[in-house]
Amino acid sequence: MLEILAYVEAFKGQIMELEWSTRLGLSGITSLLLVFVLFRPFYALMTRNRVREIVRDDDNLGKLKELHAGKKDTVTMGGLLILAAITPSTLIWAEWNIYTLCALGVMIGFGMIGFLDDFLKISMRNKRGLDGKFKLLGQLVISVIALWVLLEDKQSANHIRELWIPMTEVAFMPTMPIWMTLGLLFLVLTATSNTVNLTDGADGLAIGCSISTVLAFGVVAYLAGSPILAKGLNLNQIAH
Repeated sequence: MLEILAYVEAFKGQIMELEWSTRLGLSGITSLLLVFVLFRPFYALMTRNRVREIVRDDDNLGKLKELHAGKKDTVTMGGLLILAAITPSTLIWAEWNIYTLCALGVMIGFGMIGFLDDFLKISMRNKRGLDGKFKLLGQLVISVIALWVLLEDKQSANHIRELWIPMTEVAFMPTMPIWMTLGLLFLVLTATSNTVNLTDGADGLAIGCSISTVLAFGVVAYLAGSPILAKGLNLNQIAH
């Protein structure tokens, strides 16, 4: 085991010598290749086990009921494929610091909530899945844990409580109260997660919206992490 850990550490050290913009591109290629490799086995496994979309047939849905009819028996749990592609790519190419590991942990945690939601829909043949109150409770717990981790780490503790307005030279609030920080973090995480749920429930194609959103946040993260670009755009530069 120690030999394996030493090999992993040496391999990671070699990767970290690459420019971070190069690693960014390679991580995207790695995720894409993983999807190509995993899609067919994943689809076959879901089909074999009848892991399919449960469509609501409430009479009060009106026209939406007719539009949703085409989603019946569509393979679901595609979020697992997203996690399976992003997680290894992040661990291989990204620097293991508080920001990347915390973001990865939050994504996996929210992904597990989504998995439980889909599992209940399929096992109980109930389109409603996990009760909304339990969803929010799970998301709140993950938000609290994420904030605690970020506050405990010296690298992120100086930034997590700052509130910035884009294109300004100083923080609007240098040190937000803990309750306000948690409220803002919880709002952002739950709004993002549940917007995806609502979009996917409406047309089953949330991934299309997710791609454009992820690209936008990716550009913002790239700009904020680059000393030269952040300074040129008057953004609060956060290393790593």
